[in-house]
Amino acid sequence: MNKIVSVLGCTGSIGKQSLNVIASHPEQMALFGIAANRQVEALVRMANEFHPRVVACETKFDTKRLPADTEAIIGEGAVERLAAMSEPDVVVNGISGFSALAPLIASLQAGKRVALANKESIVCGKSLVDATIRQYKGEILPVDSEQSAFFSWLTDLEFDKMGLPQPDLVIYLDVDLELSLERMKHRQEKTHTAGDIHETDEEYLRLCLETANRACDHFGWTRVGCRNADGTERDIDEKSLEVYDLVMRAL
Repeated sequence: MNKIVSVLGCTGSIGKQSLNVIASHPEQMALFGIAANRQVEALVRMANEFHPRVVACETKFDTKRLPADTEAIIGEGAVERLAAMSEPDVVVNGISGFSALAPLIASLQAGKRVALANKESIVCGKSLVDATIRQYKGEILPVDSEQSAFFSWLTDLEFDKMGLPQPDLVIYLDVDLELSLERMKHRQEKTHTAGDIHETDEEYLRLCLETANRACDHFGWTRVGCRNADGTERDIDEKSLEVYDLVMRAL
């Protein structure tokens, strides 16, 4: 089934590239909506070239210039309204600067997968973004960022350059930072050894965990949690059984 995609910030470089990719893969993707804030002329040209179902623009213009079957959302909040619409599976957010935050939150509140090409919204609104993801179960995938470049490099290194076989299933054991620190402390006390240089730097461990979680989401790994709904740690036999069942289903 085709992925339905909306592109916010369609007049920028990420937006233009996204539209070309969607148009080049009609068997995999279909365009739903495009949005821009002020570049009306470019927006109208793109609407007539790519024929989205919906166009959103903060700046008023003559909507008769759009294709006859294209719906227009005009005025303040137009981009957020498109970002929150139910039809798209994926929302590409290529808006520059802090302006990307409100549409990002709108998409996440709608439970969308957001391909985000913007750092400012994360830097300025991280706590709000994190809280929204936890509540509404949306997802962010980095686009055109150091993180995305790292994942591309990792794939190229392991599967292309090193020739390792691509796995049919990757199971990610999701251990939160608090539990990890407890485990390391217990091991150190039991073995009477100090933690290595990485284990003593809690901020470093937090960043490693964030990267691992993003990798899990990016590559579509199967996540196995280590805690019950009430916050207690799951029994090791329960986790082992879940892993076993996942492997057996994949065989």
